[in-house]
Amino acid sequence: MVAYRPPDCPVSCFVDDFMDNYSYALTLKKDIFVVGDLNCNLLKSGPESDALNELCSSLNLFQLIKEPTRVTLQSSSLIDVILTSNTSLVVESGVEETHISDHFLVYSILKLKLLKKLPDYMVIRSFKNYSSEAFKNDLEQLIWQENPIDQGVNQRLDNFNQKFLSVLDMHAPIKTVKIKRRLCPFVDQEIVQLMKKRNALHKLARQTLQALDWDRYRSCRNQIKRKLRESERKFVYKRINDKNSNNNSLWKT
Repeated sequence: MVAYRPPDCPVSCFVDDFMDNYSYALTLKKDIFVVGDLNCNLLKSGPESDALNELCSSLNLFQLIKEPTRVTLQSSSLIDVILTSNTSLVVESGVEETHISDHFLVYSILKLKLLKKLPDYMVIRSFKNYSSEAFKNDLEQLIWQENPIDQGVNQRLDNFNQKFLSVLDMHAPIKTVKIKRRLCPFVDQEIVQLMKKRNALHKLARQTLQALDWDRYRSCRNQIKRKLRESERKFVYKRINDKNSNNNSLWKT
């Protein structure tokens, strides 16, 4: 389950809505995990955190996250949670620092049977052996109008589509292909090193809580964003203008 409580939503209203969804989840007879931002700091005792802890206790849910999930210069709070009805499935839980939001990533590693990921497929037209001249020649051989007086507009359109696609299928047949995992070729070693520096600056800022350290972290983070955009732009521009690039590699870009 995914849950979210807006900051201005009373805990009592959230509990009522949560119970409706939780009751339905129980009917599935599966182990339950609840992930979400409840905007309730569980690092401090108070009416909201006490109400949430009481709710978890009454439903036999266990809160797995123990570290702050949102850290700023002014505050440190645990508002993103993972609740579960079965802790025996949990190998490890924790918080992973990220740089795309002021919230950190919460995670749990579970003891589950590993399912082999099925490959992804997509349907394409193969232009590997396509010849524009041969395609146009075959189109010219078709008889496009047959008894036009006896046909309505819709029937004429259907006839056109049928004939055109039949020729297109011969020259550019439809194929199902497996999608390969795509990397980020525009991320160079300089950007990788900057990312490592950003992570170190963020760790330092969290430890010292000094405004100067936070400014250095944000400056490095913004520098990475600019370099990523510029590197991607140059990569795409180069591929488009590369005379040796074929259509397949260009479309993959």
